[in-house]
Amino acid sequence: MKVKLNIYLYFNKLIKQLERKGTGSVYKLFLDELVKSSKDFIESDKVKPPVTAATLEKRRRAGRIGTTTLLDTGRLVDSIRATGKGITFANHGRYHRRGSDRLPKREFISIRASESEKDKLIDTVKNKLSKLIKRNLRKK
Repeated sequence: MKVKLNIYLYFNKLIKQLERKGTGSVYKLFLDELVKSSKDFIESDKVKPPVTAATLEKRRRAGRIGTTTLLDTGRLVDSIRATGKGITFANHGRYHRRGSDRLPKREFISIRASESEKDKLIDTVKNKLSKLIKRNLRKK
């Protein structure tokens, strides 16, 4: 017994859905996921090296009790945004990413900081694109 299966991918519909999501939607999808991933990376205290005892003491004196690295006031996390050109964040984020003689380098953009975070991000984007394509497949 021979079974014939025709599958059609409706590219016009797929393209319209991608266009509705914004310019360069695959790129935008990637950036949006990168922003979420980077914010989660900071909030779940995965940034290395960890905050020092001196910084914790400084926070305590200022009346702040958080111990999460790079999450003192929340301004850095709140400032991470996707734009048409990439990702932007508060100016002081540059100093954390570069480091200096007084400030250790702390990478908080998740795909640069950890291979496992990079793999998770790529898998998430692949899954979302795959679902979008599957919704536009039609069997006849």
